[in-house]
Amino acid sequence: MLFMSFVYIIRPIYEDWIIQSYVTSLELQLKHIDYYMEEFVSDTQDDVEYLSRSRELLVEKDALTNFLNVTEEGFEYNPSEEEKKLVNAFERYIEANEQIEYIYFGADNGALL
Repeated sequence: MLFMSFVYIIRPIYEDWIIQSYVTSLELQLKHIDYYMEEFVSDTQDDVEYLSRSRELLVEKDALTNFLNVTEEGFEYNPSEEEKKLVNAFERYIEANEQIEYIYFGADNGALL
């Protein structure tokens, strides 16, 4: 009988402790996720700002291959010198920034890199 009383007293305390431990652990994990997401977004914003100000990346959109002209008969990819320079600049930027795997570039005329 004494054991049953002990269980009735201890069980709610133990369950509350488990729940509180779980909540505390979850809150800590969410703080870590929030921190790393903020860092990721901040770094990405910095990268986009840097790329948008780079004179090396300023090219006429007509100098880029327009992939909207692809037909069922085929398409021959023949990049201009400006386009090659742009691709090389992106490749160098990716090599210098190991957290970046891909850079996508698109213009309103259908040009894509």
